Amino acid sequence: MGGNSPCASCKLLRRRCAKDCTFAPYFPSHEPQKFAIVHKVFGASNVSKMLQELPIHQRADAVSSLVYEANARLLKQKYFASKCKMNK
Repeated sequence: MGGNSPCASCKLLRRRCAKDCTFAPYFPSHEPQKFAIVHKVFGASNVSKMLQELPIHQRADAVSSLVYEANARLLKQKYFASKCKMNK
């Protein structure tokens, strides 16, 4: 947790950001969309479990991969939804 500002996940989930918050180092408060996308696709609980199973030195890369994958899934979903509307 940086200063008094809760991380993006705690802000979105409306909970107090603890000193040992799993998400704080990877989802800073100034990037709320980053956590929102990952939460929408994977769920906060699943992301928390994944991060806790990894060694600390691999977590930043894992978060980058999760953000990339979540963005790709949402873009793919939007693309196919618009394509289906065009074919009707």
